[in-house]
Amino acid sequence: MSRRFSDMRYYFHVREGDAITRDIEGIDLPSDRDALEEGREAARQMVAEMIRNQEAIDGKTFEISDASGKVLMSIPFLSVIIID
Repeated sequence: MSRRFSDMRYYFHVREGDAITRDIEGIDLPSDRDALEEGREAARQMVAEMIRNQEAIDGKTFEISDASGKVLMSIPFLSVIIID
């Protein structure tokens, strides 16, 4: 699969307070919007797993950064839970 010139590499780090688990691989996506959607979907999957394992969710956040390490956006895990 060839890489499109418009793709950019995004890194999805997990922050909990001062601790951060770094994504060292990243993923190529065409836009910030795609990175946001990818982050939301990944956060939903992680939240579901944490609920099954009776783990705390509050305080965990995805920090999506570019290759230079600049944080482009944050997704608090609690923000992907829909309570009706």
